[in-house]
Amino acid sequence: MKIKFQTYKILNFLLLSSLFVLASSQFQIFAQPKIKMLKTEKNWGDVNYQHTLSEEIKFINIGDDTLKIIDIRPGCGCTVVPSYSSQVAPGDTGSISIKLNVKTYTGQITKSVNIFTTDPSSAHVTYLLKCNVIRPFVIIPRYISFDKLYVGQEGTANTIIKNTSNIDATIKNIETSSNLLELNIKEGDIIKSGESMTITTKVVPKEKGHIRETIKLILDHPDEEFIELSAYGRAIIKN
Repeated sequence: MKIKFQTYKILNFLLLSSLFVLASSQFQIFAQPKIKMLKTEKNWGDVNYQHTLSEEIKFINIGDDTLKIIDIRPGCGCTVVPSYSSQVAPGDTGSISIKLNVKTYTGQITKSVNIFTTDPSSAHVTYLLKCNVIRPFVIIPRYISFDKLYVGQEGTANTIIKNTSNIDATIKNIETSSNLLELNIKEGDIIKSGESMTITTKVVPKEKGHIRETIKLILDHPDEEFIELSAYGRAIIKN
């Protein structure tokens, strides 16, 4: 009778142990990471085009397994990711550093950052970057292009500079890459707030070939120290 009782205890222990192992394995099977974004977008509002914008994307792993960031893909070349948390334990907070270069943009822009994770329910998360890029001066066209140039003959091109700021800008100095260019503006001229100035650029090519020149206007303006213009053209010999 005593032997039967001992056998019963052993069998009961083995059964309970098996159930515990099975329960533990089931828990491991169903343990999953889960990402929770603290925000899904950043809006800087009005920004100067000369500034590089920075943002720290924050997220929490609210799951019960380690969250891994598999890949991060910015939507354009203007956005870079210097660093990020590649693995985040359950309950911990992770971050992704973002830098956005808006130098080539004007007006309202929206860019995206695509985040790929091991969260089975949110394998792909999109974070939006928004701002309104302000340029104190709008240049039309952006480059000075001489359509037809003949050796020994004068070529002309016009460029419009509009002062979109609320401050007048005085031209303190004018620098050109060579003495080939002649401009209709001079030091001391003022580009008034809300108004436009037309710059007429003239050139007389001395020989055939490509012309690549630069014009630099040094300004007395708190948001724009200078405006640099590039001039292009190809001179030929007129038959």
